[in-house]
Amino acid sequence: MDGRRAVVAELLRRGIDRGELDPTRDVDYATDLIFGPFWYRLLADHAPLDPAAAPAHVARLLAGFQVDG
Repeated sequence: MDGRRAVVAELLRRGIDRGELDPTRDVDYATDLIFGPFWYRLLADHAPLDPAAAPAHVARLLAGFQVDG
């Protein structure tokens, strides 16, 4: 799992470096927010995992991390 987290964190940092994402946001927290709902569904058997839902979930999260303007 650490490898996957590292990849996502690096992608977020690249977005910050390009000026697309707000540099005041916490990259580790954003990474947790990306993975958290999927782990919850998997571990709590709350609902089935739907790979097709992943892009929309990430897009909603990233919208909150974009630079204003």
